[in-house]
Amino acid sequence: MQQMIKSTLWVFFVLFPCVTFGFHPDKHEQHTQAAFEMYSVCQQYFPHVLPLQFDSQAIDQVVKANTDLDAPSFSRAWNWHFYDAAYDYQQNQPGYIENNVWGMKRSLHPYFIKQVVKLENGQSNKTRYIALGELMHLIQDMVVPAHVAPIYHVAWQPDPFDDYEPSLPTVLSMSRIKCGELLKHNASPVFLLTQLANRTRKAILSPNEQGRTWRDYWLIYPDQVAPLQSGFTQYGMCGRAGFGLESDAVSIQHCQQTKSQYDAFYHARVTDSIETSLMLLFFINLYP
Repeated sequence: MQQMIKSTLWVFFVLFPCVTFGFHPDKHEQHTQAAFEMYSVCQQYFPHVLPLQFDSQAIDQVVKANTDLDAPSFSRAWNWHFYDAAYDYQQNQPGYIENNVWGMKRSLHPYFIKQVVKLENGQSNKTRYIALGELMHLIQDMVVPAHVAPIYHVAWQPDPFDDYEPSLPTVLSMSRIKCGELLKHNASPVFLLTQLANRTRKAILSPNEQGRTWRDYWLIYPDQVAPLQSGFTQYGMCGRAGFGLESDAVSIQHCQQTKSQYDAFYHARVTDSIETSLMLLFFINLYP
């Protein structure tokens, strides 16, 4: 009976491979490539601190592992990418988001911890690069508000932030001073994940110049609890499709944002994604 249930669920997740996904794979690739480019710059400034070299083959392996993590598979169906703000790392136990009745890990943390172990103890470069790519993917997902609120969303009802296109691409530059500042925080993957998720949650709650918050779009658990999903919350008054709609397209005053306001919020998240990915590359220099 259990095998039949798992087989049924397997078919479901193959047919709907975008369930609970965050950024589009192209954006994961862009953020990862940008992190490697900035690593190369920082390495020129601090070659003794960053001795680890990445050739094109290594970068390709990391990028592929990153983008492949959302490919339909039994592992992907059983390991979701939502952030549990109360996860107990000491006991390796769920906080707000418990596993469901079929044993699915509805938060990312158990899988994340397994990949950290592979990164630190992998016996081959390939094993470690796959772990690195997958850890980077999960860290990048932490700038997606629906993943850290968290709000359950599926393929046929996507969160518009995932595929949002700003007026101009996010442009980052890396100076010696900036590299040095980031190197001061050579933290573990778990710390990077937690801090990034907390910054995104804080950004949702922080008021802008009009005194409004992005909580009108995404409610934070446990401030608001979804009725059927333990550990999950729901969308605010601006709704699932609100992000990206300009003032003349909505009637609710709190939802009347400008393109520049959406762009500023989005650019800040992308910057956080790339810089934290870079810091993960700094970290693995401890395990050359």
